[in-house]
Amino acid sequence: MRRILQFILAALVAAMVSGCASVGDYWKDRGRDAADIFTVTGGLGVGAKARVGPVGTGLLLQSDMAGVRGGSIEKPSYDSFDVTLLCVGVECFDLAEFNIERESKDYRGKSFSADNECGLCFPRNKFSISEMSERFYHTKWPYYTQIEAVAALGPSVRLGFNPGELLDFLLGFAKVDIADDDTAAQLREKARPRPKAYPECAPQPSDEVKKFEERMRKEHPE
Repeated sequence: MRRILQFILAALVAAMVSGCASVGDYWKDRGRDAADIFTVTGGLGVGAKARVGPVGTGLLLQSDMAGVRGGSIEKPSYDSFDVTLLCVGVECFDLAEFNIERESKDYRGKSFSADNECGLCFPRNKFSISEMSERFYHTKWPYYTQIEAVAALGPSVRLGFNPGELLDFLLGFAKVDIADDDTAAQLREKARPRPKAYPECAPQPSDEVKKFEERMRKEHPE
């Protein structure tokens, strides 16, 4: 335990010396990584279900209404639901991460649409109930390390724990992002100005060189 605390302290010191802007992004990502570890939601439905990684079974018709899931406390979209009949079913959890307003801003790969076939649950790349509600997903590997249970009799409760997200949270203090979901740092890196490949102050070719290049293009057309 002492070594873990020393490791975290050293990582925090490294983050502090990397600049104020990066520190803000750093702590934002750590907070969202922490929220990824646990699932606590309430909703409406009837039945019960349990899932350990890709293995799930139960009898459930349910929809989450609010709570902490997928690292977010916002309300899921209307496409979020869970229908399971023993070893077959479908579950969709949609944080509207692919709405036009958010498509290029903050996608963390937590939304999913998964089919249950013979008790094995696998996310798919696309889900739609109509042409107007089509969703595309890029679900990431922490889906397969989720452990959760749902119980519903009118009101519903979903509780979950993800050891894979816990590991991602701990390694995140050293800026190791194994879940590829530290979007604050990623967006800051993309927004950082890049040096031009050919600075404007670079020497320009002489008139003789330009004439030679033009003659070569005419003699050897592509």
